[in-house]
Amino acid sequence: MKPAEWPTYLLMIGVYTVFGASLYWVAPISVGFAFVGLIFAATLHSSLMHEVLHGHPTRWGWVNALLVFPSLSVLVPYLRFKDTHLAHHRDENLTDPYDDPESNFLDPKVWHARPYVWRKV
Repeated sequence: MKPAEWPTYLLMIGVYTVFGASLYWVAPISVGFAFVGLIFAATLHSSLMHEVLHGHPTRWGWVNALLVFPSLSVLVPYLRFKDTHLAHHRDENLTDPYDDPESNFLDPKVWHARPYVWRKV
């Protein structure tokens, strides 16, 4: 195991710990604080899913998938995210505002048609 991967393992442990603690210990005391912890953990878990797709922290894809498979976000299950994200990387139209499923770019005509204040935001 490469030493550079230890931060990824520590982040995984932290994410699942914060998620579990927010559900079981914090929620009975404060739903608001629990919600913040759950959002924090789910957001970082999404980043971990992205790292796993790109071959971290191990060289074995099935091990990486097991580490993040218990999805903390019901919005995008891991296997669906894997399919769409890898399709995004195989696309010759990477960052194309119409063809890339993950692009945040806008067509220049659409962008310039937006109100000035919106473009600044």
